[in-house]
Amino acid sequence: MSEILTKLSEVLEARKAAEPDSSYVASLYARGLDTILKKVGEEATETVIAAKGGNVDEVIYETADLWFHTMVMLKHLDIEPDAVLNELDRRLKAIVKENDQPVVVDVHTSVADKQALQEATGYAVIVSKESLRGARLSQCEFKQPMADRLTDESWRERLLGNKGQCP
Repeated sequence: MSEILTKLSEVLEARKAAEPDSSYVASLYARGLDTILKKVGEEATETVIAAKGGNVDEVIYETADLWFHTMVMLKHLDIEPDAVLNELDRRLKAIVKENDQPVVVDVHTSVADKQALQEATGYAVIVSKESLRGARLSQCEFKQPMADRLTDESWRERLLGNKGQCP
């Protein structure tokens, strides 16, 4: 995703020096920050209306408009998209605590057939019912050559990349 933002950022930067009548973005820059901010506000309102209407295609379209015009605003203020991505990363790290990380429960190896039986858990989902309290975990299990045995960190990366689902 950040590759798209990087490319867009480069194009938006180039438009800052362009003649106002050469492109829509150049015309926004020429009209100044207030015009850009009005456009961001307009797109935010249209995104809210689309979300309220429930049409997924409209929500995606309007959100893209909002992101685009927000990027125009950021570039006008000489703020790179990475600054926003870094802030989102900081927030993600703040909400994802160590206990929220996927963990490996067990790995068994069979030296005789040189196979490893991998068992891994995904994210714990707290179950609380009158008769049952505890955690329910997703589980992945499969055999593979011992040479391809995954480390705990490799499992975590796979589980994080697959949103807790078995890789």
